[in-house]
Amino acid sequence: VNRPIQQSPPPNDLLDRFARFNNHFGRFVRDGLGVVLIAAAIILLLGLLNLTGGILMTPLSAMLGQWVGWGGYLLVFALSWGGITLIRRLDGPPRWGRFVALELAILLTLGLLSIIGGSSIARADSGLDGGYIGWGLAYLTARFLGRIGSAILLAALWLIALLTGFGAWSRLEIWLLRLAGETPQVATPPAPKEQPKAEPKEEAPK
Repeated sequence: VNRPIQQSPPPNDLLDRFARFNNHFGRFVRDGLGVVLIAAAIILLLGLLNLTGGILMTPLSAMLGQWVGWGGYLLVFALSWGGITLIRRLDGPPRWGRFVALELAILLTLGLLSIIGGSSIARADSGLDGGYIGWGLAYLTARFLGRIGSAILLAALWLIALLTGFGAWSRLEIWLLRLAGETPQVATPPAPKEQPKAEPKEEAPK
């Protein structure tokens, strides 16, 4: 009886190629991208400090100042941190959750800067405080919660995002446990099991 031969599903060639490319060239791509981000941060910093200019750099710095205000320096920090993270040889994959949390903290900082500056559209137009983005964020939250409620909400979300971005929740938990007089439990990896040694066989007397 001829039985039908079960053929295994064809492998995903695209994923296999990507995995092979990542194994061979992923380190070089991450290093190159990290260098590009650091170089962009340096050029952007020089433009914000008016130490360099050009046909492209001068209008870009002016537009960036209007949209994010003093947050342009935070953008420089984010680009530098991202570049250094890509270049460093990490033990595991990049923690993108922390990176997103830090970006969210930068966005919330723009709103807080605008509130501190009086939520003035004129100051935002001059490239001060949090720029247009910070003013819009402060204006929208203050419209529903009021100025004080808006400041409390943005500050609370900013603190949560900052702690998440720097991975400080575990340290905060340990500090609170010590403050309460409890000993924090530290998870220790299980000890490897020792394999039983093979006993030498006794030779039978001839």
